[in-house]
Amino acid sequence: MEPQAYQLILPDFMSVSSLLNTVATFNDLPAETLAWLATHGELHDYADGAVIASPGDEAHYLMAVLAGTVQYYVVRGGNREPVFRLETGQVGGVLPYSRLRVVKGKSVAVGNTRLFQLHRDAFPALEQQSPELTMRLVNLMSDRARTEARGQERDDKLRALG
Repeated sequence: MEPQAYQLILPDFMSVSSLLNTVATFNDLPAETLAWLATHGELHDYADGAVIASPGDEAHYLMAVLAGTVQYYVVRGGNREPVFRLETGQVGGVLPYSRLRVVKGKSVAVGNTRLFQLHRDAFPALEQQSPELTMRLVNLMSDRARTEARGQERDDKLRALG
């Protein structure tokens, strides 16, 4: 039986704002923006080994790792292959203007993991609230696309070598 996720509910948005300020992408944002995120997003805690997302799930959330790690795997030829990790302080998942709609791999908590999650339906309001954060997230998506392209290129070269 796989470990189950559970939702953590904090009493006020100020404590969530403080947690969000530890994420590099959110660091130095105005207090109003952090408060907006805190009131529009959710905190979730996952036990070590808990599945956060599975292949075929709809991709709905931006995720900021507040504690722990998220390991992303794909299955190729019956083998589970690690693709990337999100460490504490990193942001992943769906980002503004992302075309990602369906999860292709499996995301698993490594250690006790706490995530802040913001649903993609909040992105238009986020863009109005904080064009600066939206630009940071778009830049993050561009960096992610470049890294993925380099990794694919490397994998193709290794496969060609046999």
